[in-house]
Amino acid sequence: MMGEQQQIRDNALHIIQQFSQGNLKVKMDDSTLSDEIHGALIKLKDHFIEKEKIEHQRNWTNIGLAKFADILRMANSETDIAYIVLKEVIHYLKANQGMIYIVDVEEEEEACLVLEACYAYDRKKYLHKKIAIGEGLAGQAYLEKAPIYMTDIPNGYPKITSGLGDATARNIYIIPLMVNEEVYGVMELASFQMFEAFELEFLNKLSEQLAASISSFNLNQKTTLLLEESQLQTEQLRAQEEEMRQNTEELMATQEEMKKRQKELERLKTDLESEVFKRTEEIQEQKEELEQQLEEINTTQESLHKQKAEMEGVLLAIDYANYLAEFSTDGKITYVNDQFLTLFGKAFTKESLIGKNHREFDELAKQPEAYQQFWGRLRKGEAIKKEGVVQIGGKTFYLEENYTPVKNKEGEVVKILNLAHDITKVKELSLQNAAKEREIKDVLNTLNKAIISATFDFDGNYLEVSPEFCRFFNDPEGYYDGKRDRDFNPLASRPDQYEKFWKHLQSGKSYEYMQNCEINNKKYLIETIYSPIFTTDKQVEKIMLILKPFDLAKINSSVNA
Repeated sequence: MMGEQQQIRDNALHIIQQFSQGNLKVKMDDSTLSDEIHGALIKLKDHFIEKEKIEHQRNWTNIGLAKFADILRMANSETDIAYIVLKEVIHYLKANQGMIYIVDVEEEEEACLVLEACYAYDRKKYLHKKIAIGEGLAGQAYLEKAPIYMTDIPNGYPKITSGLGDATARNIYIIPLMVNEEVYGVMELASFQMFEAFELEFLNKLSEQLAASISSFNLNQKTTLLLEESQLQTEQLRAQEEEMRQNTEELMATQEEMKKRQKELERLKTDLESEVFKRTEEIQEQKEELEQQLEEINTTQESLHKQKAEMEGVLLAIDYANYLAEFSTDGKITYVNDQFLTLFGKAFTKESLIGKNHREFDELAKQPEAYQQFWGRLRKGEAIKKEGVVQIGGKTFYLEENYTPVKNKEGEVVKILNLAHDITKVKELSLQNAAKEREIKDVLNTLNKAIISATFDFDGNYLEVSPEFCRFFNDPEGYYDGKRDRDFNPLASRPDQYEKFWKHLQSGKSYEYMQNCEINNKKYLIETIYSPIFTTDKQVEKIMLILKPFDLAKINSSVNA
């Protein structure tokens, strides 16, 4: 009786050890376990399976968010952002079709949603599609600022076309692209497969990334357009002022000439009555011409006043939407707008900021050589765009800054204009994603040290082996330097078969087999797994070997028992 209980405990402990080592396929012999222990082991196995599933979903989400953050950083336009993200997210989720609408706020009437990108639809049919706010499912998602998930697909929804024919999607997920409670567009995805909860959570996080990128792109585009318009109107105003000056000088010269002629007419009045009459008519004609010129000058002045008012409106819009500051050539603040003052909270007023030096707030000042070069370039008249880091009241702000030197008529730089906007939230999101990437790499490095593994280059040469690999085979460190897989692989005894095996790996496919091996007078059944490692453009770069040894003596003992 005691022997049977000991055997039951040993068998249960063996199964638990296998579970803790990740082997959830270990066989549980019902005949050697009580019903209570057998039930407990099944619950423990289910717990490990669920834990492994949750970890896989978390890694899938983090890797996906990091991937799309890189894609968004490289995009150059709204169209690039919409099309590339839509294509990649459909592939990543194994969905079947999708659309992305972008909010168009430049329409003369009300705002609407414009189709910016679509995937697996009839492109010609939807090329110029626009929908009103609140219209259809996409318009409703925009209006309610909340996702719509449908498994009961309405009649008339576009079918998914494949080589086997047309079919209706099983579910649709429509999500607003929203950040800071402002919606910048709507993404619609359809799939034959039902979306899982972790996939929907991933889409919610991705929609915030996409909305932040669209917001940043729109703000940059508007700022550039306003600056270009302001510069163009300034040049036009200068040209018109020069034309008015020339007209005024001509008018004064004409008036002087008229005075001379009047004196001449008075001197000759007595003797030349007929000549005076003739000259009087000429003067009258000249007077009418001068009056016409005066009228044209008045019209030009009215136009200049109107353009000046419009320009002031543009400058007010820039002043409201951006942080604006002016510096003297030695770096002292000479002006800040109200928006710039919000950075400092209640720490400063406009009056207390005037006269302070730029180096007191910019993190670049901690690098004296780089900071000196930065101001040297500005004083030479070079415009500089940079990402600034500002420490204020214990808080860190990230700004996208545009420094523009302002010159006088002689071409000398007299002041520096800094037009900036806040990118702190986008930067913090980017830093968080980078930290998650580093965390994933650390986990992979830790796993590499704990498992029996080796890595080969594309041609099968050893690149590195894990410490556990050398320990298992009782080989010293550096033993595998300069060696190849074929030097140890039993398949190499048949060259033709080995060549097919390695080409199979180079094509991007995994290979698994079981082999018997005796190491240090112990016999093992080894599960051998070869897996390709890909580059970012999906090319095979390396081959990874993972060995899972099973002690045959323990297996036979368990079977015999």
